[in-house]
Amino acid sequence: TVYGNDGTDTAVAWEQQNNSVGAVFNGTSGDIDLSSDTSIDEIFIGGGHISTTFNAKSDGEATQGRVLSKAIWQIYLRDISAGVVRVEFYHTFSGTNGQWQTTNTVVPINELTTITFIYNSDSISNSPVFIINGVKYTVGNGITAITSPTGTANVDLGSNILIGNLVSDGATFDGFIGDVKLSDVTRPSSEAITSYNAEKSDTDMTTVGDENTQ
Repeated sequence: TVYGNDGTDTAVAWEQQNNSVGAVFNGTSGDIDLSSDTSIDEIFIGGGHISTTFNAKSDGEATQGRVLSKAIWQIYLRDISAGVVRVEFYHTFSGTNGQWQTTNTVVPINELTTITFIYNSDSISNSPVFIINGVKYTVGNGITAITSPTGTANVDLGSNILIGNLVSDGATFDGFIGDVKLSDVTRPSSEAITSYNAEKSDTDMTTVGDENTQ
């Protein structure tokens, strides 16, 4: 990639699904370790966003398969019911940690899903926005705050970012993850929706640290 954040993969296979190229995780063990780099550290300080396209077979190992994770924040699936899963975002703070999830199970398994997470960790009054397959979810409108943060956001400088698992190897994603992008720019939700409707998914898996992704 532009910033060299290609990562080291363990126990994954590579394939293309529709126009997305990515990795297939087995739900038992494995990850892609992107290490730590200034281009992908502190994504949410001052506002940032993450987007990816995935196809989950289940809610993953221990029913909480990680899509992406760092020491202080995690994005994962959980609570599978009737072939649909819930999405959750977790960020640690100096006081109470912030934890937000889709109010309902909204992501179908065995289908490609495109998600953008938009968040600014500078203030405890800020909440994440999820754009799931072109639909905007906010707190009170599709997202529930399980715990609201207090204190100040912890920093992730120097901690590795993983695709598909935790460092402990105990929450492996089950299925395909591709087109991962990280940006330290807050993307307008309308732009994310327009992009989804126009493109559905990009053609190459890219992980970078700013908006110069194309």
